[in-house]
Amino acid sequence: KKQSEAEETPETTAEAGASVSGTLWSKGEIEARLLAFVDGFSSFLISLVLVIVYLAFLLAESATIDRRIRRVFGGAQGGKIIEVVGAINQAISKYIAVLTGINAMIGVSTTVVLFIFGVDLAILWGLIAFLVSYIPYVGGVVGVFLPATLAYLQFEMGFRFIVVTVALLGIQQAVGYVIQPRLMGRHLD
Repeated sequence: KKQSEAEETPETTAEAGASVSGTLWSKGEIEARLLAFVDGFSSFLISLVLVIVYLAFLLAESATIDRRIRRVFGGAQGGKIIEVVGAINQAISKYIAVLTGINAMIGVSTTVVLFIFGVDLAILWGLIAFLVSYIPYVGGVVGVFLPATLAYLQFEMGFRFIVVTVALLGIQQAVGYVIQPRLMGRHLD
């Protein structure tokens, strides 16, 4: 009897190991995923360093760019170029400022709706809604889908989930089709 139990134990252990290994990553899979993460993260860091270097060069040259343009194109034409570039920079700055205000409305409104209905992490989702609203077309979808998904997971298909989703969609629609065109039209040429 003891010998048969001893024989069954290794098989049982092997079967258990096979079922566990089916649910866990193997050493090779872990290494591959870790290498992919390191590769992606290192690419991000390299890009970030390049952006910082380019930005440093642009900032260093910004003090002398007017003089250089005037030297290359002549005094009168160089002055016109500098004036046009300045107007473009001012228009872009104004656009970004108006868009930031609009996105802040979306973020605050999203936070308030989620807070009123008791959705977890309301401030985080409001911040995410603010940030993704800078992305045309996709940002509004992400700003509604992610918190609505959390509301579904938290409340299931109940009244609060439906109201939260409709309210978030309403915020996006009101801002996208009413408030944003009015503010952009009023503040931009």
